[in-house]
Amino acid sequence: MRAFDSQIDLYQLLGIIWARRWAALLVLLVVPVLAYIAVSRVPRLYESSATILVEPRPNYFGAGQPASVSVPDRATISSNVQLLRSRDTLMDVVAQLGLAQQAEFNGGETGQAAFDAAVLALDERTLVTSELGTAIIWLKTRAHAPEVARQLALSIAETAIARRAQQGLDDARQALAWLESTIPELRQRVFQAEDAVAKFRIARGTIGDLPEGSMVGSQLSDMAGRRLAAEERSSSFRARAAVLRQRLALGGSLVGSTELAADARGRSLIQLRASLQGQLAQQASSLSFNHPNVLGSRAQIADVDAQLATAARHIADQMDRQAETEAALAAALAADQQILQQSVGGEERDSVALAALQRDAAAQRSVLERYLQQAEAARAQVDGGAAFPDMRLVSHPVVSSAPVSPKTGLVLLAVMITAGALVLTYLIVTSLVARRPAAG
Repeated sequence: MRAFDSQIDLYQLLGIIWARRWAALLVLLVVPVLAYIAVSRVPRLYESSATILVEPRPNYFGAGQPASVSVPDRATISSNVQLLRSRDTLMDVVAQLGLAQQAEFNGGETGQAAFDAAVLALDERTLVTSELGTAIIWLKTRAHAPEVARQLALSIAETAIARRAQQGLDDARQALAWLESTIPELRQRVFQAEDAVAKFRIARGTIGDLPEGSMVGSQLSDMAGRRLAAEERSSSFRARAAVLRQRLALGGSLVGSTELAADARGRSLIQLRASLQGQLAQQASSLSFNHPNVLGSRAQIADVDAQLATAARHIADQMDRQAETEAALAAALAADQQILQQSVGGEERDSVALAALQRDAAAQRSVLERYLQQAEAARAQVDGGAAFPDMRLVSHPVVSSAPVSPKTGLVLLAVMITAGALVLTYLIVTSLVARRPAAG
C-alpha cells in the first residue's frame, strides 16, 4: 500500500482533470463573477491630495526692513503639520462643508453627536505627512465621492493657511496694543529730555558743544547708550513674557510659539508632540476610537501639552528675571552716569552735561521714532488684514478618476488564483482516492 501511495500516475491525473474540465471551468467562471458582484457592493474610496510649502515670509514690509530669505526648521514644519491636523481646523472644515448632515460622516447621529462623529471621521480620513530634508507637507483625504475628497483636501489646506494668517494678525494686534501703551510714555520722556536741554541752555547761557575727544564725554555717551539699550531690553522681555502668559491664560496652542521654538527643551517637546500626533494619526486610521493604543497616544499628547505649558511658564519667568536684571543694570548705569557728571567741574562739567542731555534726548527720540514706525506697520497690517502666513498651497487637489479602495482587478486576480488552486487540489485528491485500492 505504501508503494502504491508513493506513486502518482501523471497521465491518469491529467485524464481526470480533462474529464472534469467543464466543471472546473464553470467554477473558475462563477467564482470571479460572484466575487465581482460582492466587490461592486463595497463602497468606493477616492483619494485627493494637496501639496503645501512651508516658507517663512516677513510680515512688516512697511517697517523698512529688508525681506530676508530664511529656511524653516523642523520644529516649524512640525508645528504646521499639527495645525493642519488640529481639531479646530477639522471643526471649521466640518462646519464649512456641512459634513455633519452627510450620512458618510455623521455615523447616523444627529445634533452635536453628529458633528463630533463627523470631526472624528474626517480625522480618520485625513493624512498629513512631511519628509525630512524638505519643506513640503503632503495632505491626503479620502471620501466615497471623488469631488468630496477634493473639497476636503482643499478646505483643510485653505482653513489651516487662513488660521496661520490669523495667528500672524493676532501677534501684530498684541504688538500694536503694547506699542500704543508704551509710545505715550516715550513721548513724555522725549519731551522731558528736550526740555532739560532747553532749560540747561537758558540757565548757562550759550554753551558750546562738548569738545571732540573728551574722555568724560565718551564715557557718558557710552553709559547713556548702554542704559537705553538695557531699558529697551527690559521692556522687550516684559512684553514677550506678557504675551506668552496671555496665550497660556487663553488656553491657546503653544505649538507655534516662537519663544518655545527658540528654547531647546521647548523645541524637543514640540518635535515629540509632532511625532506622537503622527503616531496617533496612523493608529486612528486602523484602530477604533477607544482602542488602548489610541487612548495611550492621546494621553501622551496631553502629557506633552502639560509639559509645554510648564516650559512656557518657566520661559516667561526667565524673561521676567532678565527684565529685572536689565532694569537693575539700567538703574546702576544711570546712577554711575549721575556720579560721573557730578565728578567733573566748571565748564567741562557744563559741556559734558549739555552733551549728555543732547545725546539722551537724541537717543530717546530715536527709540520713539523706531517704535512709531513699528506701530504704523503693525496698524497697517491689522487694519488691512494683510498677513503673510508661512504656508502656501503649491499643488491644488484634483478629482480622482480611480478609487484607491477596493482594488477590483487585484481582488478578482486573487480570487481566480485561489479558486484555481482549490479546484486543482480537489481534482488531485479525488484522483488519488479513486486509485487507492480498498482495504482487505
